[in-house]
Amino acid sequence: MGSLRIGAAVTAVALVGSAVAAGHATEVKAITLTVDGQRSTYYTAMDGTVGAFLQHQRISFGAHDRIYPAVGSELRSAMEIEVRHAVAVRLNDGGKVQTVYTTAADVAGLLAAQRVHLGNYDRLNNSPFEPIRPNMTVTILRGRREVQTKEVAISHRSLTKESAQLKKGEREVVQAGHDGLKRVTVTRFYENDRLASTQQKEVVVNHPTDEIVVIGTKEEPTPTQPIVASRGGQRPSQQPRVRVSTQTPRSSGRTLQMVATAYSGDGYTASGRRTARGLVAVDPDLIPLGTRLYISGYGEAIAADTGGAIQGRRIDLYFPSAAQAQSWGVRTVSVTILN
Repeated sequence: MGSLRIGAAVTAVALVGSAVAAGHATEVKAITLTVDGQRSTYYTAMDGTVGAFLQHQRISFGAHDRIYPAVGSELRSAMEIEVRHAVAVRLNDGGKVQTVYTTAADVAGLLAAQRVHLGNYDRLNNSPFEPIRPNMTVTILRGRREVQTKEVAISHRSLTKESAQLKKGEREVVQAGHDGLKRVTVTRFYENDRLASTQQKEVVVNHPTDEIVVIGTKEEPTPTQPIVASRGGQRPSQQPRVRVSTQTPRSSGRTLQMVATAYSGDGYTASGRRTARGLVAVDPDLIPLGTRLYISGYGEAIAADTGGAIQGRRIDLYFPSAAQAQSWGVRTVSVTILN
């Protein structure tokens, strides 16, 4: 006997009567069948399996389709059968594309059925609640993270301050400088092995210590210098030995008008004598060394020294103190050759 869908002109009672009239009692089964969401009720007297019932109703199904109960289940009255035909979906998993067949209702169900798991850094381009449509594409970006940490020096500054407590030109480091240290962490995120983003974080481990240098601004008073002939101030061992003349001066008793400067300080003359009052520097081409002289305003003296600036009619007079030399200054004097 065939089956009828609900709503047909023949009723269940008529079906039962027909079965009895045929000479045997046959159970009429009410079957609820849902195919891809479309629900229908069938009345049938056939026996057999769910698969045989579906074939009798010309409902095709394949290996990827979902049938519940299974096709080998015995057909029973009041049974509810659900058939969901699989649809083809392009699954792009980390750049690897394949076509899969699924009966899932949404993307989350598809991934569960395909046993696809998402890691902490993976990203699903579709909404997990997006309904499955034939030939749609579901894309998964496989992510990974790389972390690099390095320590970098923080250069210290060098600060200067002025101080009137130090002489001008003097420097004093009152605080030594030390570099600091920071930890730099660079995190790179990749999707399908392509760099997607970079994050950088810096943490100061040790702060730098500034170097502080004090620079003196104190002006030193300039000492008053006596007017001194430029004679070099060398000791006898540093200058060529000058022989003291024993010859008679060119004109004994001769008087010369000369420009007299003054100098002071402990040392030795060109003739090897220690500096003392009465020893003067002359140009030996004009007045031989060893000549006794009388100088107006100064007194008796001996020509015992020379100097680079003492040329011609210039004479340099020694004084025991700088104050006396400063007081003398520069004068025009009469120099009388005594011998």
